[in-house]
Amino acid sequence: MGVNNEEESSGSRLISRREMLKLTLAGAAGLAAAACAGPPAPTPPTPTPTRAPAVPLKKEVIVVHMASKPHLDPAMGLMIHVFNPAQNLMDTLSHLDHDLKVLPRLAISWKPLDDLTWEVKLREGVKFHDGRTCDAAAAKASFDYMTDKETPARTFFANWESLEVVNPSTIKVKTKKPEPYFPNVLTRFWVFPPDILQVKKEFGAKPVGTGPYKLVEYVRGERVTLEVNPNYWGPKPAIERVIFKAAPEASARVAMLQAGQADIIVNVPVEQAKIIEASEKLRLATVASLRRIPIMIDGRKGPPLSDKRVRQAMNYAVDKETIVKTILGGYAVVAPATISPLIEGYNPNVKPYPYDPDKAKALLKEAGWGDGFAVDFHHPTGRWMKDVEVAQAIGSQLGKVGIKTSLLTAEYSTFFGTWSKGEYSGMSMIGTTNPDGAPYSMYRLFLYSKGPWPFSVTDPKLDAMIEQAEATMDRDKRVKLYQEMEVFVQDLAPWIFTHDQKDIYGVNKALKWKPTPHELIYLWDASF
Repeated sequence: MGVNNEEESSGSRLISRREMLKLTLAGAAGLAAAACAGPPAPTPPTPTPTRAPAVPLKKEVIVVHMASKPHLDPAMGLMIHVFNPAQNLMDTLSHLDHDLKVLPRLAISWKPLDDLTWEVKLREGVKFHDGRTCDAAAAKASFDYMTDKETPARTFFANWESLEVVNPSTIKVKTKKPEPYFPNVLTRFWVFPPDILQVKKEFGAKPVGTGPYKLVEYVRGERVTLEVNPNYWGPKPAIERVIFKAAPEASARVAMLQAGQADIIVNVPVEQAKIIEASEKLRLATVASLRRIPIMIDGRKGPPLSDKRVRQAMNYAVDKETIVKTILGGYAVVAPATISPLIEGYNPNVKPYPYDPDKAKALLKEAGWGDGFAVDFHHPTGRWMKDVEVAQAIGSQLGKVGIKTSLLTAEYSTFFGTWSKGEYSGMSMIGTTNPDGAPYSMYRLFLYSKGPWPFSVTDPKLDAMIEQAEATMDRDKRVKLYQEMEVFVQDLAPWIFTHDQKDIYGVNKALKWKPTPHELIYLWDASF
């Protein structure tokens, strides 16, 4: 349905071009007829005609994701395709640039007053799209909303004890224990209108922010249309209108790009990358990504998946190198454990599990599962690079050591909604990422027993390691702790560690836009 809507919504532009072509041809025919008719009869003098206005430059960008937006509230939906419209509609206190550096946004500075207290200075004179003032009171209301028990974003503020309004441009944050990634956490701090707690049920459909763009239309499941906020506190964007759409099928996204019905598409199929590269009007934009695609193993129901030897066997049974080379076309790298090499905590000494089916069989026999077992394997379609093909390959390779998988495929919005409630058992393909640029968030989301999604394997020792690393202010000591954690997690094998994908975008060659490693699509600095 999304593809038809995209075609329909771009129809006005196509018709306009056709009409212009008709007018041009009619004018040319008129000139030709006049030339054949001989000299014209004298006519009264007429005013000199004014010059026709120049054809305006393209001021609209259409971005096509692979999943529709169930709502536009970034505190309620921890998904990149919800964050992307939100990043352009709303402001966080800080943000990551293209090099993963934390920069000021609504906060102009932050400093620790002691080990448990931070002072944050806010930008003055900022207005919400509806004209209300954005100040410390709005920040306090936003904190209360994001730490509400019904708000998924609360996990990122679990260490925050309180937020106090000092004056209209200053807030003071007290933490329960030291917070070394405080500036990174500020990238998760969305500033909502001061009545957010009263309007939270409606906010996802009618968001109001302070960002460079404001909402003009939201058709759930179809499109999100934004236009420039004329009262934005920062530089005015060069792009006047931004439309976010969805097309789950990769081939449909590519077709839209080729037809001029999209300016940026995500997750270009590797087999079509060269076609886009060869186009005169299109370009391929790739970037090493924080996105890791593991297969999470659910050990909550006991053996066989609760046995570490079984999970290690599953890692030995999968030929990740071949998957990267043959299915992913080299647009990925094999992942050894959990932390991306782009951020601190990565351990270069931890090497990926080698492909060793004999070792896998031996471990299964040692664990008492030498005859194999059956397991459900849940995965989405159209969300991550070649997700269906990767799942099929993994299922086939596990089958060769006696692990029979039932592949259960779902469209991503259905898949994620069910998985995020903890309703899947067996194995699940999930993409992890760190859009705040810090390792703590990935661990807290997926591997901490008290986190929101502890649906693979958790461990009391790992919980203690996570808590210790999160509270260590000394960077060298903290990095060492995360590197030790990587060794522990790889041995624990809560996931089949598969690969880090490169993000591949198809882009209108006329558009000046650069992708980020954290997948957030900033349009405020794009131009034609």
